[in-house]
Amino acid sequence: MPPKARVVIAAAASKQERQRERRKIGSLKGQVIAAKTEERYHTCYEAFLKFHRLHRNFSVPAAEVFDEMTAEFIESLWDQGEPKSQANYTLAAIQFFKPQVKHHLPWSWKLVKVWQSLELPQRATQLCPKTLMALSGQAFRWNQQAFGWLLVIGFTLFLRTGELLSIQAKDVILTRNSGVLYLPPSKTGKRNFLPLKRVEIQERATIQAFTALLRNKAPGDFLWGQSRGQFMSLWHSIIQSLKLDGMAYYPYSLRRGGATSAYKAGSSLDQLVSRGRWAHVQTARLYLDTGMQALANITIPPSAQPLLHRATAAFLAANQEGTRGRAGAHQAGGLL
Repeated sequence: MPPKARVVIAAAASKQERQRERRKIGSLKGQVIAAKTEERYHTCYEAFLKFHRLHRNFSVPAAEVFDEMTAEFIESLWDQGEPKSQANYTLAAIQFFKPQVKHHLPWSWKLVKVWQSLELPQRATQLCPKTLMALSGQAFRWNQQAFGWLLVIGFTLFLRTGELLSIQAKDVILTRNSGVLYLPPSKTGKRNFLPLKRVEIQERATIQAFTALLRNKAPGDFLWGQSRGQFMSLWHSIIQSLKLDGMAYYPYSLRRGGATSAYKAGSSLDQLVSRGRWAHVQTARLYLDTGMQALANITIPPSAQPLLHRATAAFLAANQEGTRGRAGAHQAGGLL
């Protein structure tokens, strides 16, 4: 299943009822962070301990001294070519396992901030419609229909990965030629008291994808009935099978590629801002303009071309509107 939100239990009338409900959840410590995050913290923390030859239960020295120790380790990560995410995770891990040092590592955090300013993040390469059809088609060839249709939805509706994997059947209202998807607002903040975001569904391929995924689904069922890890594993397997590894294609490529493709096809900025759920027009314009520049520089390896062609044929065969949609690619934002 998609990542679960923190479990919340109703207030119980008796001590025994409260005890029973709380034991279903587990300890409070186990609710602080997700298990996968704690595992990542543990790995980074162990590396820090090994670097300074410290035991896990070491006593923290004076704040200034410990800040210099962590800063020294950050410098070593930089020198050894480690990803900058490891620096962030290391400081977060230290503060998690030694909470008394929080707000006492100013120099270490300063170095991480400088690192971020010197090294640009690796952006997900945006997908073009043809490559998207190949990924989806390869999923169909592997009998992974749900995954293939989910890619179509993410691309045409400019969805973030978390949004895509969190869609439940009750969030979708379909008619024959259109529909509406309701999403929680924004990536951050408290969502319980904010209005849902309304996303219009217009593309034939998107309607077909939702129709296929909603079949035999109860209102509370997720469209993707497996875990996020399984989604990521299948994504990377398909990328590798098409010899596209090394091109920085990640699930976020769906959102970047869908929005950029619609912009390239002539959709208005106002339409894209609304559909992409950007808070500011200036942010959307920068996002789309840089996307257009990057899209023009993408070169698919020759070895991948026949594989993409075969996978695309599988998509067109599965998509009842495939040939028609390809001929009329100017419709509905120039997507599928």
